[in-house]
Amino acid sequence: MLGVFLVVADAQLAEQLRALVAAEAECYLAGEEADAAAAAVQIRQARPDAVVLDLALPDWGRLAEDIRRHGGDTPVFVTGRASTGQLREAMRLGIKGFVPPGADAALFRALVRELPEHRESEERVPGRVVCTFSSKGGVGKTTLAVNLAVAMGDLSSQWVALADLDLEHGNAATLLGRGRPPVSVVELCRTGAITETALGAALGRMSGCRVDFLAAPPSPELAAQVEGEGRSEPRNYVAEILEALQRRYAWVVVDTGCHWRESNLTVLERADIVLLVTTPDILALRNTAASLEKLLEGFGYSQEKVRLVLNRHAASLAVSIDNISRGLGYPVSFVLPSDAVTAVSAANQHSPFMGHRGRTPLSAGVQTMAESLLGTRVSRPGTESATRRRWALPFR
Repeated sequence: MLGVFLVVADAQLAEQLRALVAAEAECYLAGEEADAAAAAVQIRQARPDAVVLDLALPDWGRLAEDIRRHGGDTPVFVTGRASTGQLREAMRLGIKGFVPPGADAALFRALVRELPEHRESEERVPGRVVCTFSSKGGVGKTTLAVNLAVAMGDLSSQWVALADLDLEHGNAATLLGRGRPPVSVVELCRTGAITETALGAALGRMSGCRVDFLAAPPSPELAAQVEGEGRSEPRNYVAEILEALQRRYAWVVVDTGCHWRESNLTVLERADIVLLVTTPDILALRNTAASLEKLLEGFGYSQEKVRLVLNRHAASLAVSIDNISRGLGYPVSFVLPSDAVTAVSAANQHSPFMGHRGRTPLSAGVQTMAESLLGTRVSRPGTESATRRRWALPFR
């Protein structure tokens, strides 16, 4: 489904365009505004797939520039009575096309079918979900989720969704420099049905990278409104959110909490790839051993689905990667080096370290991981049974 935002001054023309959008099965009305300044704010929030802009607005050119600057490759169409000068200016601004007043459904449909999003959606399968998980806090899973999403968006040249579903203690917004976003997963659940319009309003588009972000609740007690007794309806909101994100994005990165409650179990079950994050210390490895047993033997997930990530590894450590793998009875898929300067500096500056600094060992490791995941075709959850393993005593 393609969301179309109308910025039209003339009431009659607006009514006609609404009818064209409603008549096209592949489209929905993502928003409407008659004022260019107000539209600029709403478009950033709604993140439509296309904008139709009325040339009768005195500052239509400024709005087109703003959309190009903040909306990336969002296509803009113009409408209304156009002079030669206006059309020339529209071409300079990279306008996608012209919707003339009185256009019929066939012409509008032809314009819609030229959009890249439409051509991709004709054969689109549900997006793949990658989640970061650990049953122990402090291992760096949130930092990994944020920077992995940035890296995947950069490498794939596609917008990647990042959902912070650590409902009680989510901190991804802080690492992205957003503080406390005005809209979070809680407000999305309060809207009723998780529609394309509701999802678009809840997502924030991050500047400088191809990441759209869904924030965790701003305070722990609000988690109960997403899972638990605080829900207005007995629904699995997390499952509905993931389905909506998968319809819109080819890749969805999810950060989870350190628990085994409903929200996490939903994410783990629906994920194509579970990145189980650990660090080379005995407490984390003991927790990882227990998590592996639950994921592989308890849930029956495959080795292809569960990928072990060893974070903060230093060559000077007495315990080698091979020893850790043997102790857990499970292969280490990805190794991220100990690079406190890069990680802590980025966190203190509320900015991802991917894409904004020079290449470091840590950023190189995350980029290698992103390249591997983007090139991996994995089976859906539950299609393969895990090989039963015994874990060595040192990490039990």
